[in-house]
Amino acid sequence: MELKKILIVRSANIGDLLCTTPMLRALKIHYPGSKLSVLVNSYNYHIVEDNPDVDEVLVYEKAKHGHGRLRAWWRAFRLFSDIRGRNFDLAIGASADFNRKIAKMVHASGARERIGYVRGGEGRQFYSTPLPEELEPLHEVEYVFRLLAPLGITEKPGPLVLPVPTIEKEKGRQFLESSKADPCGVVAVHISSRKPVNRWPVERFRDLVRELRTGHNVTPLFLWSPGDESNPFHPGDDGAAQWLKEQLGNEALFYRTSTLKELVGILSLCRAMVCCDGGALHIGAALQLPMVAIFGSTNPGKWAPWMTRHVMVKKGETALDNNVDDVAAAFDTLWKGLAQ
Repeated sequence: MELKKILIVRSANIGDLLCTTPMLRALKIHYPGSKLSVLVNSYNYHIVEDNPDVDEVLVYEKAKHGHGRLRAWWRAFRLFSDIRGRNFDLAIGASADFNRKIAKMVHASGARERIGYVRGGEGRQFYSTPLPEELEPLHEVEYVFRLLAPLGITEKPGPLVLPVPTIEKEKGRQFLESSKADPCGVVAVHISSRKPVNRWPVERFRDLVRELRTGHNVTPLFLWSPGDESNPFHPGDDGAAQWLKEQLGNEALFYRTSTLKELVGILSLCRAMVCCDGGALHIGAALQLPMVAIFGSTNPGKWAPWMTRHVMVKKGETALDNNVDDVAAAFDTLWKGLAQ
């Protein structure tokens, strides 16, 4: 099949989009002469805007991320009118299962060939090549990658792809140098998670950091989602970070990242990471950063850090079920492994 114009539709969060990057890499390898476009939302597009496998990023705005439904709908209408005029050869609904919203967008693209998952008979009208949802337990990366099977692409997916921005990395380097931190001992501690059940209490992060400093002589570097917790569109953890700073003083470093690129830049300089399940976990995985991942309600088999050294902590259905000793023990295992 000759494919000159390919569209990938991924309407999801940061981690979901990162788990799609092995698919993008495979498409570019198998169709090097094609133009690969990715349709994403305004919240996560920074994850792929510098991706070397992506030729074009198309952005739509979710109503909850913008200034109202009417504006979002009007912009979406104009965007899809433009997309239909491009005459895509192939559009793929990059979701691990049937997603009606993605299916509608793929159908609206007007692409000649359209691939995506369907659930029984539901959704077949949107795709020219409907694939039944996978019943086998797989990682998110694998679920999405298997959408390439009709194209004859059946190898194992590779690592996540996320370029490190030069300017933001240098900014992070200057911060660590000014703090006189030993790069070999800087451990990122990311406290944020989008889902409440996946959040670990700040008091436990405080106690954990004190244990890590005592037992491993590391330099904890706190990171978090910026903003106020009451923001209805993008709630942040500035308040939690300030509380930790007051509690810990000079026992830890604090680095506020106002953009995703700043987060990528500083994480690329760390030796290891402790985090809750969320977007930052997958950013760390894309950077091949060894980590301890604190899981709550999420299925760790589907959302574990992909192709990077890690130790997962999950005792129940919420992050609260994991205590400080559990996470400290996991870090001890990880840190000893790094020394070997």
